[in-house]
Amino acid sequence: MTRPVPPCANTEIDLWFQRDDESNGSWQVRQQAAVAFCRNACSPATREACLEQALRHPACKQFGVVGATTAGQRRDILTARRAEQRRAAA
Repeated sequence: MTRPVPPCANTEIDLWFQRDDESNGSWQVRQQAAVAFCRNACSPATREACLEQALRHPACKQFGVVGATTAGQRRDILTARRAEQRRAAA
């Protein structure tokens, strides 16, 4: 069974990642556009699957927009999950 192709698969990669020559201010604007695209074009289930896949792969959490989240938001999610795991283990 094949999985449906998410709408983001048909976009330019530049939408999701900061270009080497791009200012942080310009990237912030484009980053928010990428998050909005993801929220509007993808179903909640697709966004969640994309996010969970990124959280399982360390390199994916460092850059770009994935699952309607920024790299900083993904780092925060992982930090919160680790804290929750520590509390549960205590």
